Amino acid sequence: PPIACSPQKVDITNPTYRNGSDPGLVYTYWIDPEATSPIANPTAIDAGGPYYIKGTNSDGCFGIQPIIANISATPILNTTNLVNCGSVNLTAPIAYSTNGSIVSFWADNTTSVGLTHPESVVSSGIYFIKASNTDGCNVIQPISVIVKPLPNFTVNNPVPVAFPLTINIGTLINPMPNTVFSYWQDSSATIPLQNYNAVDTSNLYYIKALNTDGCAVVHSVKVVINEPEIIPPNAISPNGDGINDFWEIPLLRRYPHCSVEIFNRYGQLLFETIGYSKPWDGKANGKTLPNGTYYYVINRGFQYLPISGNISIVR
Repeated sequence: PPIACSPQKVDITNPTYRNGSDPGLVYTYWIDPEATSPIANPTAIDAGGPYYIKGTNSDGCFGIQPIIANISATPILNTTNLVNCGSVNLTAPIAYSTNGSIVSFWADNTTSVGLTHPESVVSSGIYFIKASNTDGCNVIQPISVIVKPLPNFTVNNPVPVAFPLTINIGTLINPMPNTVFSYWQDSSATIPLQNYNAVDTSNLYYIKALNTDGCAVVHSVKVVINEPEIIPPNAISPNGDGINDFWEIPLLRRYPHCSVEIFNRYGQLLFETIGYSKPWDGKANGKTLPNGTYYYVINRGFQYLPISGNISIVR
């Protein structure tokens, strides 16, 4: 008999399996080749293996021949309905489990329309997974798919500006109903960007859109903040009147590791500081310097050119 797929059964009494036998034989069916243990139900064999048919003629003479019942286990297939944002992967281990069978993916239960991209199903609906073994036995199970929509938004990189100007990346997107936007320093959206409305440092930042379905999309935005033009004042008047008593260079605070050096006309170092949190007061080692012209060198870091020039003390 051809292979039967469990729970199908084999009927070994089918006359087609005895083609070529003598006419008029009486047939009985047995478990053993000696024909001592009869088969209880030879029309519904449910276990594979050899069985035996005994043919007896009118003279009481008989012959015994084996017959093989091939019964293959139908593949085991369990499916799990899926809900996801944007797309659903039917090939993922969470979608189905089987006992090593070959699986295929279909749009219909007759398996006539295959899924071209089962790893990325973008429409909600009922789909079908088929599991087949090498004996040609198969099973088909439905799987329900719900695809929730992703937030659809775009963001364009802003025009570069120069410090102390800043960029509000919150203005780079248009508000969307049922969607909340947040701003991050990393693509995984784990490190919040605190001052997203006043970004003052060049970097790649990230905007996350989260809708009421719980679906999120993260887009990057490149912010370019050009370095400021440092133009130190060319004179101070440290006379205690509260006007220009200090050499104020506010933009140097952007460079906490900068160095500032001031020399006299002979090249002697009069003032030196790392960082510029405390402006120069026109003194050297606490002593008042005379009116005149002095010279400065400012280094903001190895990636920047030094800034040099002269400054006059005028009282």
